[in-house]
Amino acid sequence: MEALKTPPCDVNSTENSREVFVRLANSRVNKVLSSLDILKKLSSRKSSYTQKDVLLMKKHLHAAVDEAIESFNPSSISSKKTFSLDI
Repeated sequence: MEALKTPPCDVNSTENSREVFVRLANSRVNKVLSSLDILKKLSSRKSSYTQKDVLLMKKHLHAAVDEAIESFNPSSISSKKTFSLDI
């Protein structure tokens, strides 16, 4: 049986944990910002929304941001929540 060959590892391409964090954080924060830009499009005059809807979205978005930031504290416990407006 032929031994499996692993591709050569380029020493210069290995990232330390800080570099991995920075790369992933940049990517993920930019994805969130892009999603928020898409969310802003709902505010067009063609959309039908109430101030109550806006306040509920704001409440849930603030809670999600707070929870994400809090997760960086070592003692935090995360719980997934979903958002839904009533018709």
